[in-house]
This record gives sequence, C-alpha cells and structure tokens, in this order.
Amino acid sequence: DNLTFYYGEKPAVKNISPKSAWTIYVLSVMAGILLAVMIGARLSRVSIYFMLIVPVFLLIAYNLWLKGTPIWGNLLVAMLCSMVILILPLMTQERLNDLFLLDPPEYYMIWNVSLLFAGFAFLTTLLREMVKDMEDKVGDASIGLGTLAVVGNTGHVKRIMLTIAGFIILCISVSVVYWWPHLEYQGKIYSIALITCSLFIIFYLFRAKSKPDYSRLSLWLKFYMMQGLLFVTFWNI
Repeated sequence: DNLTFYYGEKPAVKNISPKSAWTIYVLSVMAGILLAVMIGARLSRVSIYFMLIVPVFLLIAYNLWLKGTPIWGNLLVAMLCSMVILILPLMTQERLNDLFLLDPPEYYMIWNVSLLFAGFAFLTTLLREMVKDMEDKVGDASIGLGTLAVVGNTGHVKRIMLTIAGFIILCISVSVVYWWPHLEYQGKIYSIALITCSLFIIFYLFRAKSKPDYSRLSLWLKFYMMQGLLFVTFWNI
C-alpha cells in the first residue's frame, strides 16, 4: 500500500502510505485555517478571513477536482502563487490609503511593483506547472488524469510553454526599461542576468524531450522563480 514515485526508471522515494499522506494533508489544511483565523482576529478585519481562508478551500478543490483537468488546475495554482505577492499590500491597505493622501506617486509605485511581481509569479508558476505535467505525463495518464500534457498534442503544448516563456521575457524587458531609474546599480546588473536566464529557459524548453529533461527544467524554473522574486530587493521604492 505504499506510494512510490519514480524518477526515470528508478524509484526515488518510498514508504509514504496513503493514510500518512492524507493525515499530513488534513493537518496542514487545519493549521492553515487556524492561522488565518488568528491573523484575522488579531487585525480585526473581516476581509482578512476572506483573503486567507478562501485560498485554503481553493487548494482543497484543486486536489479533489481540478488537479487532473487540462488547464484549470494549473491556472488556479498560478493564481494562488501570485496572491502570495499581493497579500501584503492588501493586508496593509489602510496604511497605504494614508500614504495615498501624503504621496500619491509613491502609492501607485508600490502597487505597480506589487502587480509586476505578482504577474511574474503567475506566469512562471503556470509555466512550471505545465513543465511538471510534461514530466509526469506517463504517470498521470496511467491513473486517468486529463492534464494538458496527456490530452493535448506534445508539439502544441510545447508551443504554449514557449509562448508563456517569451511573454515573461517581454514583460521583464519592458518593465526594466520603464522603471530603469528606480533600480539601484546592482539591480540593473541583476535585471540583465534575469533576462539572460530567461533566454536559457527558452533554449532548454526547445531541447526538452524526455522525462529527465523536464525534471531538470522544472528544478531550474524553481530557482528562476526565486531569482525573479529576489529582484524586488533592488528596487528603490
């Protein structure tokens, strides 16, 4: 009754029983709801409950119904990851309203940068979710999941991923050029490195064919996402 996950043809992780996995999952969900209630009570804002508890139930819906759908599950995960960026300005909106009265340009700058990085998180997460679907294509098909990688043509799916990767580079490039004066010197160097890494992602997307290729690309995308989010530390806001 143990779950076994495979990397290539060799088992990589063993001895995770379905019962243990579900127990960990339920406890994690309960802990998330409890923390959301505690934060909402501490801040005395009803909207906090909505912002923190609704994503928990959306994740439950993802696991129960959307995980094996062609695209909806991927979009939901990407949206929730982007909300992680937006949760801070949303939770501090009252203080931002005070900032708007004192310095409107600074207020809009904070929201523009927040939306920029939320968009980056959405697109990179969506791309990585699709890469993971390509990586797990055989296993997903064997248990009846209908992900885009399973039901779609491989060439078409790859073109969609390349389009998303190209759009990420376009958005980064336009944003860097537009907000160049707000970047510190190190940030300008970092932005060039980020765009270069984006080009490498596209290059390896072109070359990816096998499960190990997509596994490696999925890992690289994880570091790429971290690299992109760390970029915010170089902004002079």
